[in-house]
Amino acid sequence: MADDRLPPAVRTLIGAGVKLAKSTTSGRVAFAQAHAVVDPAAVPARLRESLMAELDAAAEAVKPVDGKTIGKVLKDAWGKDAAKVVDDLDLGAPLAVTPGAQVHRASVDGAPVAVKVLRPGVRDAIRSDLGLLETLTAPAGAAFPAVDAGAVIREVRERILDELDLEHEAATQRTVARALRRHPSITVPNPDTELSHENVLVSAFVEGPTLADANLSGDAAAGVARTLLRAAMGLPRTTGVLHADIAPQNVIVTGQDSIALVDFGASRRVDVPRLDLGLATLSALRDGDEDAFVTAIVALGVFPDADGGAAAFALARAVAGDLLTGPARLDADALLALNARAEDHLGDALRLSRIATLDPQDLWALRMLGTLVATLARLGVTEDWIALALEAGREGC
Repeated sequence: MADDRLPPAVRTLIGAGVKLAKSTTSGRVAFAQAHAVVDPAAVPARLRESLMAELDAAAEAVKPVDGKTIGKVLKDAWGKDAAKVVDDLDLGAPLAVTPGAQVHRASVDGAPVAVKVLRPGVRDAIRSDLGLLETLTAPAGAAFPAVDAGAVIREVRERILDELDLEHEAATQRTVARALRRHPSITVPNPDTELSHENVLVSAFVEGPTLADANLSGDAAAGVARTLLRAAMGLPRTTGVLHADIAPQNVIVTGQDSIALVDFGASRRVDVPRLDLGLATLSALRDGDEDAFVTAIVALGVFPDADGGAAAFALARAVAGDLLTGPARLDADALLALNARAEDHLGDALRLSRIATLDPQDLWALRMLGTLVATLARLGVTEDWIALALEAGREGC
């Protein structure tokens, strides 16, 4: 149920969005994906039971696809039986089962590989669902009148279709893997572009547990947290690509402070001048420089004038608290405190939302930041997060 403090137009939009999500394949996939990211301890108590019940149900509904069906998908993609293309293919015990795909181990020329297979039928189902997004245009426009809701929905549609094309993912992953091939602590497995197809992605196998399974603490957690932040914030500068799904299951722990990133389906090319403006906004916010913040955020087009920018500056400083200005512990308690401060300033945020706009190209950047913060919070590490983020964003990986 939407918060009664929200304006009617916002409540209507939330209700329409939730109804659509519950009735579509794409919505159920999104809920199941969120289950892997959301820490129940970081959800406000009044929402925890109902939200986690929805996410748990979506995750429990994700069952492995049987080996015979996976074998048929591979044969359709490769034009021959999988056994004639790869060796040692284990169809009985998938390495990973996600709402959109399944990963199996095999080998090519003696080298271990991961074979990612899109779930049969999921592309057609989600493509059909995407047409229903148009029903949100009117309520979104009423709730946020300064936003071009149609353009935002078109961006969502394009990015999701990219995410469902494993051949596109392979091309993106190859670009990033080549750029980071000599990096000492960040690895991206090379894809086999000849064996990749819109329904299949074959890439080098990486040993190690995912962050979801690693149970890190102490120095190990701190080292991985710093490397992960460097990777997420530095990739756009180094590669021109933003990885929008920095979720625990997409991060493989390969050492004390080293990681491998996988699953580049949720990615987007980055406009570098816009990246620089975003970093300037964050830097000014940290430094308490209102004039510089207003200049940058108005240049980004988020607010039409200095008054809106100044109000946003005050709001962001109040809500971010010590996470903004120096070393701070990032964990579930920190996220709960952040949420509490946001609720204290809900009226200010709602007033700003009436005049704020959103450039569609920023959507996946916001998705990346949200997923990254949620993932880092699971590690419970104390760092100067904004300083590290700015350094990575400016210098790259």
